[in-house]
Parts: sequence; C-alpha cells; structure tokens
Amino acid sequence: MVGRRKSERGSRGIPLKILVMILIGCLILPGCRRGIPRNHLPAPILTEDAGLIDLYWKSWELIDRLEERGNRHNRFPAAYLNPDNADVIDQWSVLSTALFAMYGYTAYPVMETLDLFYSKQRADGFIPRSYIVQSGEPLHLPSQADPMIHPPL
Repeated sequence: MVGRRKSERGSRGIPLKILVMILIGCLILPGCRRGIPRNHLPAPILTEDAGLIDLYWKSWELIDRLEERGNRHNRFPAAYLNPDNADVIDQWSVLSTALFAMYGYTAYPVMETLDLFYSKQRADGFIPRSYIVQSGEPLHLPSQADPMIHPPL
C-alpha cells in the first residue's frame, strides 16, 4: 500500500491491472453478458402499450442469457443458444426458441445452434434430439424397440 499512487487503484482500492483483466475477461468469457444489442434487433411498434414493449425487451433479455460456448470436447459451435440452460441441449426447445430468436439472427447465434444438430447428423440421416453438453455425445440413440423417429429440424 505504501508508495502506490492513488491513480493506480480503482474506486474501491482494486489495482487497475486487475480491473482491466476482469473487463477483458468479460469480453471473451460466456459468463459475462454484454447486454441486449438493441441496435441489432427489430424495434417494437406498439407505442400505446408500454407493458407490451417491456415484455418484448424482456424476451430478448431472456434470449441473451441462453448463449453458451462450445469447446473442443463437445465440438459444438463457438457460440450457440441453449434454452434449457442445462447439461443437455434438446432439439425441441432449440426449435421453439429459434422461432422468436431468428428476428435477432444478426445478434445471436441462431443458425449456428441449428447447425449444431445438423453437424452431428449420422451417415444414415439420423439426427439425435438431445446432446450432453459436456461431451457432445447423443443422450439417446435409436434401437429396434425405439426407432426414435421425429420430424426433421
């Protein structure tokens, strides 16, 4: 503490080097959210009802929380949306989310999320409906007893 200039510390006594490292970390780590990129999203035109406008932006806030990062183990895209925010990513919740999130495709990795499923399609055409996020392995595989036939993406 003795000998340090006041300008080398932040407002709460945290060294500026640490503050800069935290800020840089927030730019590259998925745990630090950037906030809703309103300039890349369609603006609502419901000017009479402030409640609906608030609901609209709250929906984007919820979408913003879904962004995750792939890794070398699961071989998922660099960024993708996981609506379940769980250890599993499920096709049905992704498709439901994509119906709304497509309006913000320039701000959120909607197509990359759909490509996650297509990229893991088997040679026989089967696309598993759920994957384990940690490993990228299918949660279930078809069998004679349960062929797991479901609609295409």
